[in-house]
Amino acid sequence: IFGLWMSEFGYEYWCEMVCILSLLRKERFPIDGFALDLQWYGGEFFFTDDGWKVNEGRRRGRMGTLGFDERAGRFDRAADTIRRLKEKEGLELMLIEQSYIGANLDKERAKKEKDLVCWNDNAHAEMANRGFLIRQRSADGPPVYLTGNPWWGQGSMIDWLIPEAGDFWHDMKRKPLLALGIRSHWPDLGEPEMFDPGDWSRGIEPGKHEHQDYHNLYAFKWYESIARGYSRHQEKRRHYIMGRSGTVGIQRFGVGMWSGDIGARIANLTAGVNSRVLHMPFSGMDYLSSDIGGFHRWSLDSSLKSLYTQWFATACLLEFPVRPHVWNLSNEPSKHNDPVRVGHLASNLSNLRRRYELVPYYYSLAHKAYLYGDPVVAPLVYYFGEDTHLRHIGEEAMVGPDLLAATMANGERWEYEKKVYLPKGTWVEYNGHDYFRSNGGWTSELPAYRNGTVTLPLFARSGAIIPKAKVDEQTMNVFGKRLDGSVANDWIVRVFADEKETRFTLFEDDGDTVQYRDSEPKVRTTVLTQKKDGNHAQLTIDGSRGSYTGAPEKRPVTVELVAENAQAESVSLKAASRSRSLAQCPSQKAFEMAEECFFNAGNNLVVAKIKPEKATEPKTFDFHLESQPRASVFFICNNATTAPGESIYVSGDIRELGQWNPSQALRLGPDPYTPQATLTWAGVVTDLPIRTPFQWKCLKRVEEQGGQVLQWQPGENYTFSTRQGFSGKAVGGF
Repeated sequence: IFGLWMSEFGYEYWCEMVCILSLLRKERFPIDGFALDLQWYGGEFFFTDDGWKVNEGRRRGRMGTLGFDERAGRFDRAADTIRRLKEKEGLELMLIEQSYIGANLDKERAKKEKDLVCWNDNAHAEMANRGFLIRQRSADGPPVYLTGNPWWGQGSMIDWLIPEAGDFWHDMKRKPLLALGIRSHWPDLGEPEMFDPGDWSRGIEPGKHEHQDYHNLYAFKWYESIARGYSRHQEKRRHYIMGRSGTVGIQRFGVGMWSGDIGARIANLTAGVNSRVLHMPFSGMDYLSSDIGGFHRWSLDSSLKSLYTQWFATACLLEFPVRPHVWNLSNEPSKHNDPVRVGHLASNLSNLRRRYELVPYYYSLAHKAYLYGDPVVAPLVYYFGEDTHLRHIGEEAMVGPDLLAATMANGERWEYEKKVYLPKGTWVEYNGHDYFRSNGGWTSELPAYRNGTVTLPLFARSGAIIPKAKVDEQTMNVFGKRLDGSVANDWIVRVFADEKETRFTLFEDDGDTVQYRDSEPKVRTTVLTQKKDGNHAQLTIDGSRGSYTGAPEKRPVTVELVAENAQAESVSLKAASRSRSLAQCPSQKAFEMAEECFFNAGNNLVVAKIKPEKATEPKTFDFHLESQPRASVFFICNNATTAPGESIYVSGDIRELGQWNPSQALRLGPDPYTPQATLTWAGVVTDLPIRTPFQWKCLKRVEEQGGQVLQWQPGENYTFSTRQGFSGKAVGGF
C-alpha cells in the first residue's frame, strides 16, 4: 500500500489493465497493484463519458455479485491471472464492493431469458430471507427498495449494524476472493450514497433505528465486518481497506481514507492537502489518498499536464497509496491517467522513485504509528505547537518528525518557485543539501523544479537519519523485487550530520503477515545513531535485534552523509568482523562500479559503501572531514525558445561557469509543462565559490558536445554575488 496502484472507472478486461502495466514497465516505473472498479464483476452500465444513458426496460447490473466476470476476454481465468501477476510482476489487486444488492434479475429469471450474464446469484433473496437488509419503516417491514439509481437498477442495502449480516456476507462473498489472493478491499458508496431517510435498521442503541441514528456509523460497521472476518478465520495475511466515508476510530480496522470522486481542479488538490495534512491526522487517520489528477475530467480548470504532474508529486510524498483514478469509459487519450502518458514523464518517474526510496522511512513511521500513535504525516503545528504562524499553513506537512514537505498547490496558480515556511531550527534542503537557519519564517524563493523535473521542496531537520531503499530502473515493487529476478536488500542511510546526537529506529518485518503483532512479534529493529564532533562525523548502526521470515542475514550498506561546508578526507569502518579504511573513488561512475569505497559527490554530500556485513553485528562509519564552503544559485533564463536538438545554457567569467567558453557552459532544464519550444529554462548550479561576484549570460546552442552557439543573450552581462549555501535566484533572458 506504500507503493503505486493504478486505477480507473474502469478496466473492462484483463488486457486493458495489462497494457497499462506494459507501459509502466517499459519506462521502468515501479508499481504494486491495480484497483478494479465495478467492471470486475461485470454487467452492462447504461452511461457514457457524456452522461447517463438509462434503459428503463432492462437494467443489466450485477451489483452484489462480487464474482469475477468470467466471460471470455473480460476477467476470465481469474485465479490463474491473479497468481501470475503476483509471482511474475509482484502485483496484487484491490477490488471494489458496495453495500447494495441488485434485485432486478434473479437466477431463475435469467435462465428463462437465456441471459446468464445478468443474474445476481440470488444474493438478494439470501440476505432478505435472513433479515439482513435495511427494512422499510419497521422491524417487520420488507426490505427497502431503492430505484433512483440509473446504473445498477433496483435493489436494497445490507444492514451492517447486524453483526451476523456482516459475517454472513464476508463468508459468502469475500472468503472465496481471499482464497484467490485478494486482501485489499475498496468499500464504496458507504455514506451511504443512496438511502431511504425513513428506513429501519437494527441499530446500535435501544430505540434508535432510523437512518439519522446510524448514518455516520454505517461505513464504520461495514469496515468492522471486514476486519472481524479476518480475525474470525484467523487469517495471518494482512488486509487493507480503502474507504471514502466513516467516523472516528475506523483506523482500528485497517482503513485508509480516499478523497471520493473529485474533479480535475487545482482547488480540489489544495483542499485535499489541507484536509489530509491539517485535520485527518488529528483524528488518528494515517493513510490518506486522493484520485490523482481528478476523477471527473470534464471539470478540468487548467492544463492537465501541469495539474497531474504536481498532483502526482504531492501524492508521492504524502499519500498512501499513490493512486491515479479517473472516469474513463471511452478510452480516449484525454481520459488516460497513467504517469507515462499524462503529465511530465521525467518528473513523474523521478518523484515516484524517490517515494520508493523512502519506503523504509515511511514503514518505520508506520510501526511507530501502530505502537505509539505517532502520525506518519502531520501538520507542522503537531511538532511545533508554540509557533502560532503554523496554525494557518495548510500546504506544508511533516513526514514523520524529520522531513518537511512543501506542496505547490495554493489554490490560485501553478508555482515554479516557492517560498517555504521553516520553523525555528536548522534545516537542510533534501535535494540540493543547502543549509538554512531559521528563527521561524519564510525562505526566499526556492526552485520547485530542478533541471527540468518538478521537485517539491523537501527539507530535513539537521540531525535527521533517513533509511532508504535501493531504487533504480530494475525496481519493480516496494519489496525490492527486480526485473532480473533478484531482490534488493541494501541498507541505504542518509544522515544529516549535527553536533547533537540523534537516533532513529529502523523497523522491518515480512510486509505480509500479522506476525508483527504476535505475543512475540517477528520484527527486526535496528538503532541508527549519528553525531558530529568537529571535523569528525559518525554513523553507528547497532546490531539488529529480532527477526522475521525472509530477513536477510547479510546486506550491503551505503551511507549518504550530508555535512555543511565539508567533504571527506578519509572514511573508516569499525566492525566486529574487520575494521578498515575505505579507498576513495575518483568519480561517481567508479563509485557505482566499486564494491567498497567512498566518494565526495559535491555540495555537502559524501557517500560511502561497504560489502555485505552481518546485520546482527554493530558497525560504525567514521568520516574525517575537511572544510569546503560552497554556494548554489538558481538560474532562470526567460523568453528562451528552442527547436529540437537545441538547449539553453549559462556561461560566465568564473571557472565553474566555463569562463565564457560555450562548450563548458552549464545546461539548464526546460519548463516541464510545455513542449521543447518553451519560454523558461532553469536549473540549480551547485559547488560555486562563496562570496564571489561574477558576470554571466544565457546562451542557446546545439546540444551535442561542442555544439554551435546559436544565440547569446543580448545586452550587458548580468552580475551576481554568491554567499555561503543557497544564494538565491539569478534571472536572465533573451
